[in-house]
This record gives sequence, structure tokens and C-alpha cells, in this order.
Amino acid sequence: MKEVLFDQHIETRTQQLMGIVASLASALGLSDEEIREDFGPQIGQTISNLINDEHTTFWESKARAGKKTALIMPPKATGKRLNRATLPPESHPKRIEERWLRIAEAIRRG
Repeated sequence: MKEVLFDQHIETRTQQLMGIVASLASALGLSDEEIREDFGPQIGQTISNLINDEHTTFWESKARAGKKTALIMPPKATGKRLNRATLPPESHPKRIEERWLRIAEAIRRG
């Protein structure tokens, strides 16, 4: 099983999805205007229809993906908003991400 940081996983999958959607728009020969005005809702409805189709493989694919990847979730927010300037350097968002990456690497190595 592969360990992946949650935010990175979402960003990667979103980028992949955007590439696929752009390729589909190109293949359909849509104009920029058609893409901006109608394509998003059409893609959303098409995907929704396919997910709910009784012959879909979506649910099997989802189950397989869940078995292949362990998402490392960031710590839950406490709901308190702090001025980041008052936080110690190790609490800076970039430092937190670096710590999560080190944790993921340590888990990978066992």
C-alpha cells in the first residue's frame, strides 16, 4: 500500500482530471466559449449519470483505489484562528508540510 499526503493526492488527481477534461474538450472540437459556458455542467452530469448506471465499474474502481493508497491526513484544525506571525517557526505551514513528508517517508521505509 502506498502512503500519500491527502492534500497532495487531491491536487494530483485534480490535475489529472483537468488534463483528461481538456483532452476531451479538444477531441470534441469545442470552442473556448462552449467550454466556459456549458462544458463543466455537462461533464458533471455525464459523470453523475455514469456513477449511477447499474453497469458501471465505478464502485469496483473506488474500492480498488481505497486498497492501494493510504491517505495521510493533516491534523484536525482546532477552530482557533491564530496570527501566523506569532507562531513558532516549526508551526509555519511549509514546516508542517515538511514534517508530514518526513513522516510519510519514515512510514514508507518501515
